[in-house]
Amino acid sequence: MASQIPNKEKHLEDLQKCAFFQLHVHLKRGVDLTVQDVSGSSDPFVKFRINNKTVHKSKIVTKDLNPLWDESFTLSIGDVFKPVVIKVYDYNRVIKDDFMGMADLEMTNLELNKLTKITLILYDPDRSTGNLGKLLLSVTLEPKSYEEKEEFIRNSVTPTMNLHEEVERKVSCTTSNVIIRLIKGENLRPMDPCGSSDPYAKFRLGTQSHKCRSKIKTLAPRWLEEFKLNLSSNQSHDLEVTLHDKNILKRDDFMGRCNVDLSQLQHELTHRLWLNIEEGTGRIFVLITITGRTGDDTIEDLNNYREDRYANEVIAKKYAWTRTFRDIKDVGFLQVKVFRAQGLSAEDFGGTSNPFCVLELVNSRLQTQTVYRTLSPEWKKIFHFNVKDIHSCLEVTVLDDDGDSSRPDFLGKIAIPLLRIKNGEKKWYVLKDKSLRFKAKGHFPEILLECSVQWNMVRASARSLTPREDKFMEEEGKRFRTAKLNRNIARLKPYIRDVINLGKYFRSVWRWESNSRSFMAYVIFLLATYFFELYMLPLLLVFLFLKNSWVLFVSKKGFIDDHVDEFTEESQNEDEN
Repeated sequence: MASQIPNKEKHLEDLQKCAFFQLHVHLKRGVDLTVQDVSGSSDPFVKFRINNKTVHKSKIVTKDLNPLWDESFTLSIGDVFKPVVIKVYDYNRVIKDDFMGMADLEMTNLELNKLTKITLILYDPDRSTGNLGKLLLSVTLEPKSYEEKEEFIRNSVTPTMNLHEEVERKVSCTTSNVIIRLIKGENLRPMDPCGSSDPYAKFRLGTQSHKCRSKIKTLAPRWLEEFKLNLSSNQSHDLEVTLHDKNILKRDDFMGRCNVDLSQLQHELTHRLWLNIEEGTGRIFVLITITGRTGDDTIEDLNNYREDRYANEVIAKKYAWTRTFRDIKDVGFLQVKVFRAQGLSAEDFGGTSNPFCVLELVNSRLQTQTVYRTLSPEWKKIFHFNVKDIHSCLEVTVLDDDGDSSRPDFLGKIAIPLLRIKNGEKKWYVLKDKSLRFKAKGHFPEILLECSVQWNMVRASARSLTPREDKFMEEEGKRFRTAKLNRNIARLKPYIRDVINLGKYFRSVWRWESNSRSFMAYVIFLLATYFFELYMLPLLLVFLFLKNSWVLFVSKKGFIDDHVDEFTEESQNEDEN
């Protein structure tokens, strides 16, 4: 138990003077927990709750009545006079988890800034049972000043509970989108007699779930699936992933599971996670992004954003040439401000849409909130990307949100090369179709953006010598498309025509169809034989430039424009067909 405090009244006065606290917890182990499974064991895990909200959930220790968790974490405490409720459960895959006991951690019995070892006796409030076991942990209660409290609120990436009622009120209305991209798995457990499996994955977040398609006869599947789950600040942040082997005539086999605590992931950043499979073998690779937060208190909202000159100077110094070799892989930093769009097409009944904007930089993906029933949405969000290759493009896509039941409708897209960005320029970009060749549907659809990029030229040059980063969600074996073949042939037609005309010209010279032309060619051949050197080869480009200038002067229209018009006309015919 906690040590006795000599002067209790003075200690309580000291607690009241502090603005808020941080409780550093080391959950060690459980002792003599109760049996819940028919096998004579349990799969215990622990939940820490403050104000009826779960603020931490421990890992699950399978088949052990004396589990060793050995976890360390920190809780933010607003009211130190309310106890932390600790509950122990037995994990069940199908039915509801079994309650194993609970205990109350009274923080008023803890000395400030002192490590205290505690043994908590578990009890059941609904019935008077015998010994339910014990929990062993050590805690340290650290007080914080009012200035540290306000700074903690400003700098907190995830919503922080139990600071004061105003923060709780704001956080309670904050929702986010969790974008999950399941890429691949490796070394999974074989479940079939042939030594293989037909694995698929299930994701569960609160009451929401998503089932990925199965891959046939493989222990290293590549799913390449993307989906979205909604995350509210007042719900559990524990993302549960289970793997199963698909069977036709019998129940699917369980292959393993893994958990992700979303509260530990930074918002507006794509996290690359290798998740080890518990109760099985192997691991899976996922990309998780928590983005699209709503609410006036979100950090990425432009209404709350204030330009920080000092922060800009720090970023500029970070990518200065004098610091080139400190982190050679960190090429640059991209900031994108998404203001609004207009002229979008109506995809829903009533002549409106529910647009949201997705920003992608290779494998990093962020998005705005959804603005409902409008064709001129205002998002007013600011996003940041870490640039790994200065030659990559920022892809901005506007989509219509049709809810969780169907895929969003396409409204428009643009691709902005990072090298063409003018820092601080607020600019309207015309939205294109999926091929980025024609204007998107709608009444002259466009989007207002402001981009700024800081980058180190030496690092970018070194990165240019290495292979381009693969985009995970691109299809590997793209099927043959006749329309794409016709489009590529249309692109080559002008150049093939030029080669044919050049061949006809040389044939007329060899046949002396024009005496003056053949004579001039003979003279040029003699001069080249006597005087031409290899370093003069680039002069042929000057000849091509002069030829095109002559064509422009004579015909008042360049052959390049003819080719572009012809290519556009043929492409439009393909789209109509």
